[in-house]
Amino acid sequence: MVKKIMASGIVLVFIMTIVYSGCLEDTIETELNFSYEECTTLTEYDNETGLYTVNWEDEINRTIWIDNSSLNILAYVTINCADSLIEGSYRIINETLLLYYTIQSSPFNAKCMCTHILYYNFTNLEKRDYQFRLVEIINGENNTNLENNSLKESCINATIRGIELEIQRYLQWLEIPNEERTNVSTTREEHEALLNNLYLELEKFMNIQLQDYEITKNKTVIGWVNENCTEDSSLHIENMSKSGPFYHITGIIENDYSNIKPETKYNMTIYLVYPRSYPFPSYYIYIDKFNQIE
Repeated sequence: MVKKIMASGIVLVFIMTIVYSGCLEDTIETELNFSYEECTTLTEYDNETGLYTVNWEDEINRTIWIDNSSLNILAYVTINCADSLIEGSYRIINETLLLYYTIQSSPFNAKCMCTHILYYNFTNLEKRDYQFRLVEIINGENNTNLENNSLKESCINATIRGIELEIQRYLQWLEIPNEERTNVSTTREEHEALLNNLYLELEKFMNIQLQDYEITKNKTVIGWVNENCTEDSSLHIENMSKSGPFYHITGIIENDYSNIKPETKYNMTIYLVYPRSYPFPSYYIYIDKFNQIE
């Protein structure tokens, strides 16, 4: 009897250890080790041409996965010699990894430019097929500008997801054999031309800079979803007619679709980020604000 009790005790401790260890693993957070090499290339001002000759454009030069949770990134940025680099940080929106670098802007403008090499070394990062984008932050920007930039980033990512979904739809349409295309109003050639344009649009928004992006039209609506909210869920709004407009969600603040509960009405601010192919008005949208209606 004593042996059985001891054995049970050992099993119990072993099980508790596994559960406890699992909890610890679930709480491990992604860590970023940021460093840089200062002024690796100096480019002086040319008085004759009135131009700087920069050897390196701002770019992400190399991304290497060391293992399934460790990622090393090398990037180049060129700033005015009077400014100084302060810190690096990051943010993940959908499948985009935003790499921030913050500079302290000087009131003086030196007549030279200085290229820095940035190192973003991640640990405990989920391995995915990320898109990468460098984002400059000027230290001292007011909160309105920072919030505006954050909104722009979110709308851009929602736009990219909308275009990717459109591309998937067009590829599916092109798989329809010619003899079965009797109910398709657009010809195969027209579909192919529209698909090529979508690829160009995708490239455009993948490379767009924040200062070049204009925030799209927004609307305040009372909206809800009928089922669990996920990417590409249909958003229903009050007074929606049978001819639309129709809305498909491709982004939401904090990137957590589960915050929108099924069959629950919310006051919402939505941004119409990209048109969706449909006989009636239809859009991919980003949800920026929402409050549940009691």
